[in-house]
Amino acid sequence: MANTLLQLNICQNPISGSSPVNKGEERTLQYVQGLTKLFEYSFAGKADVLLCDNSTERLDERLTPVFPPNCRYVLSENNKGTTNKGTGLLHQWQMCSAEMEKYEWILYFEPRQLLKDFKFFDSFFSKPRNLFTVRENHFWTGIFSMDSKLLMDFAYNRILKDEESIEYALFDYMSAYEYDHQQANLLWHDVAARQWLHLDEI
Repeated sequence: MANTLLQLNICQNPISGSSPVNKGEERTLQYVQGLTKLFEYSFAGKADVLLCDNSTERLDERLTPVFPPNCRYVLSENNKGTTNKGTGLLHQWQMCSAEMEKYEWILYFEPRQLLKDFKFFDSFFSKPRNLFTVRENHFWTGIFSMDSKLLMDFAYNRILKDEESIEYALFDYMSAYEYDHQQANLLWHDVAARQWLHLDEI
């Protein structure tokens, strides 16, 4: 077993809440695109893979062929995070805690992003550590690496208010610990604008 877990969170069948979301075919194809690009990078011997979805107990048949054969799945239809996406993220980490706690490091990625290169992964695997794309007083939480004990502590002990952003909450939490910056090079889909934006444009 590797000492790093590549942990992927998706929400295949979201329920509309306080923020706009895309659904159905468009969302599924974005996941397929993001995952296909992600697994152009070889994680073999470097990280085990775990997928979590809190919106369904059955993945779309187009998704599963994209994952490596040894990928593990945690699926549940509860749709936590309708009013605050960060709350849903915390709950997904709690759902996966039994698996995540087996590893020293968590390499986290949200597959509805399109990687433009793999420098973030190269940087982490050259020296495993707490690694974030640091922005103004917050992190980009679509990709990061973190000591599993710290991430579990954050997931179980941080409660977000309805309007509170997990990006700022995690940044505040990590102020007590050492971490490095690595700029992620990726595209993120802006639902409201209905277009892909480079991270530098957000």
